Amino acid sequence: TGNTGDTGNTGNTGNTGNTGDTGNTGDTDLDCSEIIKCMEECPANDSECISDCYENGSDEGKNNYTDFWACNSNNDCSGNYGCLYENCKTLGIACGILKEGNESYSVPYGTASLSAVFNYVVSDETSLQSNMLIESAYATGSLGSGNFSNPMAQGIFSYARYVEGTSGNFIQIVQQPYSGGGSTNLDPVTFLLIPVEDTEPGTISIGLTTLDIAEMIVVDTDDTGIKCIHGFGVGEFTLSDFNTALGADGKIGISGTDIPLYSPQNAPVYGGNIEDENLVACPPR
Repeated sequence: TGNTGDTGNTGNTGNTGNTGDTGNTGDTDLDCSEIIKCMEECPANDSECISDCYENGSDEGKNNYTDFWACNSNNDCSGNYGCLYENCKTLGIACGILKEGNESYSVPYGTASLSAVFNYVVSDETSLQSNMLIESAYATGSLGSGNFSNPMAQGIFSYARYVEGTSGNFIQIVQQPYSGGGSTNLDPVTFLLIPVEDTEPGTISIGLTTLDIAEMIVVDTDDTGIKCIHGFGVGEFTLSDFNTALGADGKIGISGTDIPLYSPQNAPVYGGNIEDENLVACPPR
């Protein structure tokens, strides 16, 4: 199922490794979330600072802190967000580790199946020709109360594009509905991003963590780019071909079924509501 997220906090160290900060030990009556924040500001390996953060907590704050990590241990969560959300939700929210999801978005919010072979890799998506794309969807499935299609669409096309990124090159597979004979692009648009470096054919994990290889998002767009995200995938798919050479020398083959999709506003797999300025949820469908 791919990587489901991990808090990365064992309940013991909780620090950021910032040796220039002595930790916030002056406040008293801290609640659980403030205790954890205080610990995160402690210098690396400063057990005294960490202990002071705990001791400066209120009785309720200290109890919630202790009970949360006991719940984590008793349920063998090992900091896994999905496990914590299922078994330790109230305490996790009190401690600022989790955030209540918006139940207007179902869990999962949809599922995706992938199937396509691209026999052309483009570098410039502004002048696509028929031999550079496939005139069908590579991603199908459910999304909220609907699916990946747009009822106003005249058709849909998909293509694989080689992108030179600032943090590494990647293949961007795009699914674009359209109207007006191709003159007007419509929403939703689906992106599957696969890094070029060290990626080989086989089983590929999809998700938002650093342990995942690929990323899949279904979005609405505007003139500036991505406007909002309907859902992101967490799971895995099969990469049957991965020749990233440009033009007709390239070949990208993908397949997969029942990949769960989550809205940023309700993703227990990553701790609940994870929406921020870089991960804005589209209105419920």
